[in-house]
Amino acid sequence: MARPQISVLMSVYNGERYLRSAIESVLSQSFADFEFIVIDDGSTDSSHQILEEMARKDARLKLFRQENHGLVASLNRALMTAEAPYVARMDADDISHHDRFAMQHQRLESQPDIAVLGGSVRLIAETGQPLSIVRYPKSPGAAFYRQPGFNPIPHPAVMARTEILRGLGGYSPLYPQAEDYALWIKAAGMFRLANLPDIVLDYRIHPAKMSAIHARSQVISGFVARMRALGEIKDNNEVLATEELLDQIISAHPCRQRHELVFKSWLAHFLANSGRDDEADRIGSSAFHSHPPALLPEEIAFVRTCGLRLTYRNLKKMRFRTALLFALKLLRFMLTQPPALA
Repeated sequence: MARPQISVLMSVYNGERYLRSAIESVLSQSFADFEFIVIDDGSTDSSHQILEEMARKDARLKLFRQENHGLVASLNRALMTAEAPYVARMDADDISHHDRFAMQHQRLESQPDIAVLGGSVRLIAETGQPLSIVRYPKSPGAAFYRQPGFNPIPHPAVMARTEILRGLGGYSPLYPQAEDYALWIKAAGMFRLANLPDIVLDYRIHPAKMSAIHARSQVISGFVARMRALGEIKDNNEVLATEELLDQIISAHPCRQRHELVFKSWLAHFLANSGRDDEADRIGSSAFHSHPPALLPEEIAFVRTCGLRLTYRNLKKMRFRTALLFALKLLRFMLTQPPALA
């Protein structure tokens, strides 16, 4: 039997609420030549029963069950199991658009220099109601180094070359909740990364999403991965990204204020998108220094965008006092901003 063109990788842990719609969006793809590798990572809800039922109906769904080992271990197991030349990621609460695999496969086949390919995503609410569209840079490689805190490759929307991901060592457990960012930044140093302008995935925002639950850990891990890639962490020890490590890096770094400002701006934006408004307001408010450090032009734009979004979000929720405070802090930041770094 000929091997499939695409191996779809999904890890499931207690995902019963949205699991059927996520799986159906994969099984109904217009490009049908794929295997669907699903790792049930020790679910205690009805996820496994749902998966068994759907696997009986479609032989492309290959189900593996294990004790709970976490997302990184599950994805690496799926990656090592994959038989196809391309792997596509999928989460248990998102929805792949009908032609996603067809578009990504065609692009990778026609441009063999691309190693990792993402695409635009549409954010949706718990109910499936569309919220907004997020478009990513078509050539995202440089963004890893120029825009800290920004992941220019959306993980659930990725299709990549299997052997390249294996050659890079797969997903690293050193960066909890930012295993994708660490892998992409590693790939960016050796290969070409790209995003389709087309919307390929509906990304569901809800309180139980892992990226919402572990927002702070995700940002810290991504921050540390970027600094390690830039050589700003000199040692070669296999150290987990923790808040203590982050504090050590920032306090010892000559660009302490700059990194802290960008980090806090991103964290506030992420928390706000996760519905954690009070935490977002607290972190965001502490981000803006009365005498801001000099930043790269991309960092200035990034901090300004985060500040504007926090202001607008508070206005929409009729939190006028908080919105006014953010607006004033943002104005002071822009008026007192030193000349941009080259």
